[in-house]
Amino acid sequence: MCNDRLSWKELSAHIGVGESDIKNAISYDQNRLADFEKDGIITYSPEEIKITQEGAIFVRNVAAAFDPLMKDNTKMYSKPV
Repeated sequence: MCNDRLSWKELSAHIGVGESDIKNAISYDQNRLADFEKDGIITYSPEEIKITQEGAIFVRNVAAAFDPLMKDNTKMYSKPV
């Protein structure tokens, strides 16, 4: 995400873990990605996720969407304005 994109294939090769194993280990939710895409924050395909220029300030929110600790969490955290 630091380079405004995430390639599942490249990440898989870099850490030596299968793409499906990575997605199973994180809170991968394609519906959530669709919401980000609808809002113009990202574009995505099964192969990669790209942060749009307009979405750059929301990269933290996109990354948080994959954090298993944030799934079904009722605690309040700071949000972008």
